[in-house]
Amino acid sequence: MKKTFFLFILLNLFQHFSFAQKDSLQNNPKYKMIISLSGGTAIPEGAFGKFESQNAPYIYTGGNIAGAAAIGYYGKFDFSYLFHKNFGLTAMLCSSVNSSKDLTTNESKSPQQSSGGGAGFKVTSYKQDSKEWRTNGALIGIYAQTNYQSLSFDIRFSVGAQQVISPEAHLYEEGYLWHTGQGITGYYSHVETQPYLISYNVAANLGMNISYNISKKLKVRIGIENYFSQAQFEGELTYTTVTNNTNGSTEYSESKQGLYFVKKVLFLGLNAGISYVIK
Repeated sequence: MKKTFFLFILLNLFQHFSFAQKDSLQNNPKYKMIISLSGGTAIPEGAFGKFESQNAPYIYTGGNIAGAAAIGYYGKFDFSYLFHKNFGLTAMLCSSVNSSKDLTTNESKSPQQSSGGGAGFKVTSYKQDSKEWRTNGALIGIYAQTNYQSLSFDIRFSVGAQQVISPEAHLYEEGYLWHTGQGITGYYSHVETQPYLISYNVAANLGMNISYNISKKLKVRIGIENYFSQAQFEGELTYTTVTNNTNGSTEYSESKQGLYFVKKVLFLGLNAGISYVIK
């Protein structure tokens, strides 16, 4: 009787173990580790694609003079680890480059002339240039995926550290000075220089990918994602002025002013790439 009882228990344990193993195999993916390389278009959104009009860059006002970000490009390398057939962990390295837009006349709002006390100046030319906005990031997160035949769909959310580099920028203003009864007394040129500045901050990413298996080891994929962060910049503006007076003398001056501004860095990424299944 006791032998029959113990045999019954062993059979039940074996049956329970068999079902547990079957469930485990169903819930664990065949391929757990995947690396991917992709790149595409970085489209600025919101404040990242606009110039902060409240910081309109009159000469000597101390505002940010770097133009808004234009459409650029980005690339990323990511690693995915599936701990369940539908859920996994992800880590990625990403970089973006966006050219800077030149300021429009309305955005620059440079005063064209000024007078008082029988003297003044008149601007004859005014222009701005700036280089590129750049970002570099290292993010980790989670994702969920589902499969249909040779296709797989996933949605991902990641957070991490980001470096944002604001572009070097310059404002150039030329004009002449005048005085009542004397006419033009000199010609001047102003140059305002904003160096490239670096900010380190927290960034987030939310994206979706569609992948197609072209073999057991290779997949092609397309994706859409958003990057979000807020960068704070602190530095120094440099102002130089050269005046060539009509009496033959030349005057030179240089001054510096502290600079601080905040920039929301948001862009939409449209990408395509390839994935390799490690195992």
